[in-house]
Amino acid sequence: MAIFVCVIGLLGIYSLVPRIISTIAVNFDRFVAVQLAREGLEIVRNIRDTNMIARTGPWRDDLDNCLDTIGGCEVDYQTPTVPDPVPLVYSGNYLRINNEGFFNYTSGDPTKFQRRVSIVPAPDDSYIEVTVEVYWRDPAEDEINTLVLEEWLYDWR
Repeated sequence: MAIFVCVIGLLGIYSLVPRIISTIAVNFDRFVAVQLAREGLEIVRNIRDTNMIARTGPWRDDLDNCLDTIGGCEVDYQTPTVPDPVPLVYSGNYLRINNEGFFNYTSGDPTKFQRRVSIVPAPDDSYIEVTVEVYWRDPAEDEINTLVLEEWLYDWR
């Protein structure tokens, strides 16, 4: 009887292992998605701040590719465009991760993550509403997950 109770207890513990591994994978994907969304907001904030400091043009210059009316844009720190890093119009590309562990659109191994940044300017041009959406497919459940972050950035000049 004691052996039977021990076997039942061990089987219960071993049946939890796959569920724990699955939960860890889901939480890791969500963590990466949150960081990618935060990075998208930070990139837009950096473009805005650079424009403010340079004072050579409108404060939201270089962000026209990100307007929600044209579908948003793709941004990363690693992909240079000529002459300056300007966001590329969103085309549904998957992010890649390079040897240094940085996400970008041009080099490295493909990932399951996509990122879309969209901007809606205020009617009086005093702020922009920035929305970053990160999409990824969960192979275990065969569904697409979405994480959305929003922030308003103001013309502080």
